[in-house]
Amino acid sequence: MAELRLKEILTSRGITQKDFAEMMTQAGSPMSKQFVNNIVTGRQNPSWPTMEAITRVLGIELWELFVSSEMLNEKSAPDYCEVPQQELTALIEFRGKMFKACSIAELEKMIADWKEERK
Repeated sequence: MAELRLKEILTSRGITQKDFAEMMTQAGSPMSKQFVNNIVTGRQNPSWPTMEAITRVLGIELWELFVSSEMLNEKSAPDYCEVPQQELTALIEFRGKMFKACSIAELEKMIADWKEERK
């Protein structure tokens, strides 16, 4: 599993590992400070349900746990998402840029654009 950027997110929000463990416990997903530390340091990978609980508590999307802050620079790549309700979420790194598609049609357009660039 890829390294989670939980430490970066917590630090940017001024949340300590102890406070985060308490937030998780209050939200119904009991978590010790040691478990949070193990996740932050990469010694332990959380389960999918735990990652989903983490995203609910932090108010973020699941993919945001995996994408570095440098890759989230929205000016680096176009956002193909045009529909408010997402059919899917595809986050793709291509040639050092991050792309996000919210439907199969958008994903197909992205691929077609890349193929056209190669010509």
